[in-house]
Amino acid sequence: GPTPGTTLHVMHHQISNTPRIYIHDTPGVMLLKDKSDPERNLKLCALGIVPEYQLKGGAMLVCDYVLYRLNMARQFQYVDALGIKEPTNDVKTLTNYIAAEQGTYQAGLARPGAGIDWFLKQFREGNFGPFCLDHIPTPDELERLRGLRFMAEPPGPWGPAEYPGTSFANKHLPEEMS
Repeated sequence: GPTPGTTLHVMHHQISNTPRIYIHDTPGVMLLKDKSDPERNLKLCALGIVPEYQLKGGAMLVCDYVLYRLNMARQFQYVDALGIKEPTNDVKTLTNYIAAEQGTYQAGLARPGAGIDWFLKQFREGNFGPFCLDHIPTPDELERLRGLRFMAEPPGPWGPAEYPGTSFANKHLPEEMS
């Protein structure tokens, strides 16, 4: 279907003739049940991959998360885009301000839902500058991770031929056994 997280039927689409490439549209992405990384679900909602209403805190939580991440990265383009004096951590005040500026009122009060929708839409369209929600490792971190790969991979057909350094037998077995 047109809404992320809902697939009415499976479809195939050809996206290239040379080389001939097809994509397979499968049932929608849903929130991950793995509780070890709850931030992953927030990222999916922030990017519009999963609808905000499927997350327990809803759109306000997602908007607050995006604002938090922008502030932590010191990416303050939203300040200029909104015409406010300085960065803020208060998502409720921010979204009420946006709603009031847009003239979206309900019963004489600014409707914060409209401010939330606008803020998330601007973020998703890249209007607050380019931003990556995932951690991008530094060159030093990449080098450290490459070194750990050999420590984690067991010897055999899917990994290195032997453990790094001296052979496993020479390193771990008593002399009389090696």
